[in-house]
Amino acid sequence: MTKVIQKVKAACFALNNTKNFLRKRERLCVYRSLVESHLRYGIIFWGPKVTKVEANTILKLQKRALRNVEIARYNSHTDPLFHKFRILKFNDLLRMEQIVWTYKSVMGIFPEHLTQPLLANLSTTNCNLRSQSTSTLPRNGRETQLLTSLKQTWNDIDESLRNTTSLDVLKWNLNSKFMSEYTKRCTAGPSCPVCKQDPALTPLGALEVSHETQTQID
Repeated sequence: MTKVIQKVKAACFALNNTKNFLRKRERLCVYRSLVESHLRYGIIFWGPKVTKVEANTILKLQKRALRNVEIARYNSHTDPLFHKFRILKFNDLLRMEQIVWTYKSVMGIFPEHLTQPLLANLSTTNCNLRSQSTSTLPRNGRETQLLTSLKQTWNDIDESLRNTTSLDVLKWNLNSKFMSEYTKRCTAGPSCPVCKQDPALTPLGALEVSHETQTQID
């Protein structure tokens, strides 16, 4: 975990040093290459072991990196930036990868030797796992922390998501769900000191995110 944080810190340093001569699109590529790639790699294995302090550290680094991508103030609101660039926060990224991994296991996309530990407790059910992905996964007292986390995350999502027949549709619906939770407006109102410092924002401290800004980046 320490190595991941160190690599993300190094990526933030690189973004800060290149923000004055790289365009926004290129800075976003740097973020996805040096930050998001390290966070995604093997996240379902090390992610459940991350403490709240470590998760908060990673989130702060993500915010710092996105401010460098946008060339925003050091204390500017970051939820609009996550929404604008369609980037998931660390905890949501972990949940996304866990759900996708479990979906592939339940639907039989993964090889049997990878799915067997997760689905062992379903052997007594009469459901067809390839067509009935709505089955919840039972807990086992001897299972590892990884399997416990995967099952809990899978069982906590809506049945409609578990019943999705396409992996691409599942990813799209999950991404839309997480993005809808990121506020596009400052909730502090006109008295927000951060919004007062940035004249580009509206009196309500809004950083409006239109469809054009999501799809067209400098």
